[in-house]
Amino acid sequence: MNAAGSASAAAAAGGRFEIQTPKSIRALRKTWELYRQADLGLRNHWYPICWAYELADGKPLAQKVLGEPIIVRRVDGKVYALEDRCLHRRVPLSYRFECFTKDTVTCWYHGFTYDWKTGVLRTILTDPACELIGKMAVKTYRIEEAQGLVFVFIGDIEPPPLADDVPLGFLDANRVAHGRRIKVDSNWRWACENGLDSTHVYIHRNSRIAGALDGIYPMGIAAKPDHAKLLDIRTGDGPKGLLDSLSENYEPIWSGDIGEATEVTSAQLKFGEELDLVIPSVGIWMPCGVSVFDFPKRGMSAYEFYVPIDKKSHMYFQISTKDDCPDLKEAAVFRRLVDDFWGPLVFDEFNGDDVMAREGLEDGYTNGDGWQQEYLTPNDIPVIAWRQLVSRYARGVQQIGSNGPRDGAGATAP
Repeated sequence: MNAAGSASAAAAAGGRFEIQTPKSIRALRKTWELYRQADLGLRNHWYPICWAYELADGKPLAQKVLGEPIIVRRVDGKVYALEDRCLHRRVPLSYRFECFTKDTVTCWYHGFTYDWKTGVLRTILTDPACELIGKMAVKTYRIEEAQGLVFVFIGDIEPPPLADDVPLGFLDANRVAHGRRIKVDSNWRWACENGLDSTHVYIHRNSRIAGALDGIYPMGIAAKPDHAKLLDIRTGDGPKGLLDSLSENYEPIWSGDIGEATEVTSAQLKFGEELDLVIPSVGIWMPCGVSVFDFPKRGMSAYEFYVPIDKKSHMYFQISTKDDCPDLKEAAVFRRLVDDFWGPLVFDEFNGDDVMAREGLEDGYTNGDGWQQEYLTPNDIPVIAWRQLVSRYARGVQQIGSNGPRDGAGATAP
């Protein structure tokens, strides 16, 4: 059974979640107040920081996650992560990586040298008799690896299972994943809302993906009147989020008339017809993941993560998966297929439209006054549900200074 089937079979446990739709716009905005505060993302959650293949041959890597500068490196087969700041003068260790041994990183400024596994100050090359040696440590981060990705926990609590913070089905056995990550100049929330907003199919109506599968997309889709009741909202054990079936919850729109000019898309492919180009189910999962089951075709699923870098940019993880691939040789063939065929069609072209949409939302919301000026319609019910779900179930909101300078005198070696 694929992830979509598993999703249908699993009962949503836990507290009941009702979408709130008060008549007052002011009252509606209050239902997602915490979400509005989450410019830097949700604290106390797991996030992908890089692909495992980016750490080949012991190569260190620097990345900012939720505004926190982090460096990662594989040592003796395991990945470790440290705060990218020297305790001495707070300069980034990554400005010029100096790793004279496989298990240490040395600050390029004054030679403060730290243990990758523990963060402990092992020595100071310019002051080897300093009494601080062995008594101080830079902050370390919890790391887990899954599906070829390296995940880091950003927060202060005991980390929950990784399975609680990735999209439904992502960790299924025999699933093989392959993809890339790029930086996008927009806040992470606009990426989530774009990924969830199925009615933006309009910008994909001429996608070459459909042609590659001998079908086409409708010009648009409109939500059914009882859309809010049709959403599959998950708030129990495991990932929290919602599933929205495009074939069951929407009606296709094949043409639009604008006065003398009429734009029509062919109805050769009937909506929901059992062809290679199936109509997918879209899901969104806290803290920042999207699933699209049966996309771009049956037997494949797409996953995306929108990891906050800072208030105005995010890391975009684009992932294609084969739903059931137990054979290593078959997995290698699939990865090549993604690189050579699906990558250009999905990652570059199809997702390129989505990147444009997010940057447009960035201009309208972060740079403009979109929170106060937006006019939401019944088609936006999933977006409203997502905002309210995050506001209710997030484990925390990242704030500037969440990982600010520490009092080194209070940090002792384990």
